[in-house]
Amino acid sequence: MINKNEGRKVEYKKWVKEKYTNKEGKESSCETKKTIGEAVFLCFGVEVLEYETSCASYSTAIIELKDGSVKNVPVEDIVFKVENG
Repeated sequence: MINKNEGRKVEYKKWVKEKYTNKEGKESSCETKKTIGEAVFLCFGVEVLEYETSCASYSTAIIELKDGSVKNVPVEDIVFKVENG
């Protein structure tokens, strides 16, 4: 079966550490989610985390980055791009 979303472009986001200076003039840092580039959506997947007494799973998106590497990322880290036409 062919996935109708296969090959769609997505924006890929990830947590990025940023430095800033607070009101008192002290340097500090925080993490914010930023769009870091485009990728190609390949398919949906699942990540399973195993613990001693339980496990957890969450939905993922498998994407291919411009350098050819493939990542399995949480679905909330991608946004499908709308193509004109």
